[in-house]
Amino acid sequence: MRARQILYFGLISLFLNFVVSFLATIIVPYLGFFSFPDLLDSFRLPDFVKRFAGFDGLHYLNIALSGYERNEVAFFPLYPILIRSLASVSGLIFPLVALSIAWVSLIASLLILPRYLSLTGLSKNAKWFIIFLLTFPTSFFLQSAYSESLFIVLVLLCLFTNKGGNFWASALFAYLAGATRVVGIFLVIPLLFSGARRRLSLLLAPMLGFISYAGYLWFTTGDGLKFFHVQSQFGAGRTTKVILLPQVLYRYLRIFLTADLTYTYFISVVEFSIFIFVLSILLFDLYKIIKKKAAGNLPDRLGLNLFGLTMLVFPTVTGTLLSIPRFVLPILTLYLVLSEINNLYFKIVIAGFFAILHVILLMFFIQGYFVA
Repeated sequence: MRARQILYFGLISLFLNFVVSFLATIIVPYLGFFSFPDLLDSFRLPDFVKRFAGFDGLHYLNIALSGYERNEVAFFPLYPILIRSLASVSGLIFPLVALSIAWVSLIASLLILPRYLSLTGLSKNAKWFIIFLLTFPTSFFLQSAYSESLFIVLVLLCLFTNKGGNFWASALFAYLAGATRVVGIFLVIPLLFSGARRRLSLLLAPMLGFISYAGYLWFTTGDGLKFFHVQSQFGAGRTTKVILLPQVLYRYLRIFLTADLTYTYFISVVEFSIFIFVLSILLFDLYKIIKKKAAGNLPDRLGLNLFGLTMLVFPTVTGTLLSIPRFVLPILTLYLVLSEINNLYFKIVIAGFFAILHVILLMFFIQGYFVA
């Protein structure tokens, strides 16, 4: 795909999400179950725009505005640091800066993707890769005031510059990814499989990003792992005890058999279904890699696969699949495998189903219903 086509794809996706958001404010009853509703109301932006900063987005904005408070240490610092810094330089209001970072990161990710896929030989079908990414049921988080887009572009820049031989740049992006999301530390996996074994500084970079934040927490709170220890304060069944995946899946099956048919039940089904769907794709791809039936560069592909499996399973140790529909967004293997489907009509059906669920979840999200 040419850069201009990719840019059109990205801009059209942003525009359509805003259209759906606007319609949601008319069609879906407003619940407004946001973290800081007064803070959201204070932003001088149209509702269908500023509500892309709802839920966790408001935590990021509150951190950027006032620093860490209460349980907000659960959110890693790079995104709020960027919000505060760019707002100070530009003079723009914080939510607009936060959203702009997400939009720019998303477009940058789309532009880098085809070059990375081509350089590694992983895929020649970047168009469908991007279509599945943009239509994925929760991909609207990529244009929301969340760190997902920033994390994805940092991961791609890290892997792309490493593959291109610019190891210092790769180490910088790995460090920044480790300071954006806790799963950034697992970037060491694809780096190992892409030939970075002899470059210790590059392999340590993701961990150093994590250690920087852990060190800050240790100096300010006396607990370097407080970002994990506060998880139970968010409720929704999260715990600071390590829960094994079979226990988590069993819990969800019990919910499906005993709980009432409510909105929470619907979201639980979405969480469970997306987890099983993504896990199945990753295991199928891993099987093909082991049998050497997968396309493209097998070491790079194996690294991405194991990175994806780690990002998928790691959040479940808190005892819930809460937010999994959002956490799977950076799993590149997901879109890679779907783009390799040979049957065009099957791909259209999958993308169409994704798009329908995407619209439904986005409408609920905009009107203050928890989605992921």
